[in-house]
Amino acid sequence: MILFGSAQAQEIPDEPGIYGFFPLLASRQRLGILGAPPYSDAILYNAKKALVRRIKRIQDVFTTKEMTGVVKRSGKGQDLAEAYSVSLINYNIDDIVSVAERIDYSSLPGLIDVLERTSLMIGPIYAGMTRLQTLAQRYRQHEADYHNSIKREVFSSRLKKSGLQWDDLIYGCVPISLSGSDIRTVERIMHMLLKSPLSNN
Repeated sequence: MILFGSAQAQEIPDEPGIYGFFPLLASRQRLGILGAPPYSDAILYNAKKALVRRIKRIQDVFTTKEMTGVVKRSGKGQDLAEAYSVSLINYNIDDIVSVAERIDYSSLPGLIDVLERTSLMIGPIYAGMTRLQTLAQRYRQHEADYHNSIKREVFSSRLKKSGLQWDDLIYGCVPISLSGSDIRTVERIMHMLLKSPLSNN
């Protein structure tokens, strides 16, 4: 997989393939820890607060799900079965905020470096494929939707709703020279296994 931040978008391949957007868990730059140590207490305090907000937002993307449907009573004929409309909201019982709030200031810069390097381990928040377009064209479409579109049922609108920003993403892609149907098969397998929360499939 080839990885790109928003600053390297011009290097994305002009080939079809499979791609995903991964959330950047943390980075010194994003959290305001710049330059060489030592860092002031104020800088570390603000960085820690920003880290807590960031990982909570990312956790919410992966754990907040809503489902609706109908439940019917078994053992009865179609006309006699009672049916109930149900709505389920998943929530996470893990208290990730308190874990992050217990971080010692002195270990914060090193911990942020590790979180940055392990960002891909939590999986993509969106996965897709492109057959007739290139990976670069598809990236630019998603980016344009994020900055300009008012469409409600696209990845960019779900991303905005999550509170994550475009430059919070890592774009990973794999150029593929398979047929269109084979690329679609790979995408379906990815969706079934990864269950990317901001994908529609």
